[in-house]
Amino acid sequence: MGTLGIADYDRVAVSNLNRQILHGYDSVGKAKVDSALETLRRANPEVNLIGIHKRITPDNVLDIVSGFDIVLDGSDNFATKYLLHDACFFAGKPYVFGGATRFEGQASLFYPAAGGPCLRCIWPIPPTDGLVPT
Repeated sequence: MGTLGIADYDRVAVSNLNRQILHGYDSVGKAKVDSALETLRRANPEVNLIGIHKRITPDNVLDIVSGFDIVLDGSDNFATKYLLHDACFFAGKPYVFGGATRFEGQASLFYPAAGGPCLRCIWPIPPTDGLVPT
C-alpha cells in the first residue's frame, strides 16, 4: 500500500469540471481536496490518502514535502511551482513539474540528488505569466 497526499485550498467551481477529472457536478462548492479524496477512495479504498487543506507557502512547504517520497505538481502558477521545486531540492526529493494551457502541455522530472538538473538550472528566473504553460 502506498500513501498519496493532495494539497489544495480552493473549492470546486463549474469551470473546473472540463479539465479536473477528479470532480463532478455534485462536487461544485466542495473543497477540492475532499472531492478528490472521495473520488480516489472509490477508485481504490486500499490507498492511504492524506488531505492537506491549505495553501502551500514558504512557511509550510518543507513540512508538507517532508512527508512524501516524490512531489507531483499540478499548480497553476509559477510562484508555487518554484516554491515546491526549491523545497524538493533542499529535501533531496524528486519534483515532477506539470503545466498545461489549452491543448498544449509540458512535463518534466527534476531530481538533482540523482545527478540531474534543477528547475532553476533551466529557468533561473520564473517565466512571465502567460509565456509558458502553468
